Amino acid sequence: MCDAAVVLRACRRGDVHLVQTLQRRYGSAALLRMKDSRGATCLHYAARGGHIAVLKQLTLHGACENTAPRTRVGATPLHDAAVLGELNAIRWLVQQTACNIRDADRDGCTALHLAAR
Repeated sequence: MCDAAVVLRACRRGDVHLVQTLQRRYGSAALLRMKDSRGATCLHYAARGGHIAVLKQLTLHGACENTAPRTRVGATPLHDAAVLGELNAIRWLVQQTACNIRDADRDGCTALHLAAR
């Protein structure tokens, strides 16, 4: 099994080629199940960096199609992109995934609340 830290680091850096290699070796589903200690997934890490190519690669096989992954505090990848001002990632997540601008985290904050801070 692949180390989650390697996968999450590749997503954070936007290394789409490494993500593709890891998907071929371990499968897309295995990568998408990997989380850090706070519950953030590959999608969260790619969204934080605004890495659209990685987001596209991770969602090729239907990930985030029906429900958006959430961290332990209820944040979706959209929340993470919003708090860091990654406008292209925000736009892409809203248009291409189940992330919704009305999704609230555990504190009741939506992506708009976080973007305005």
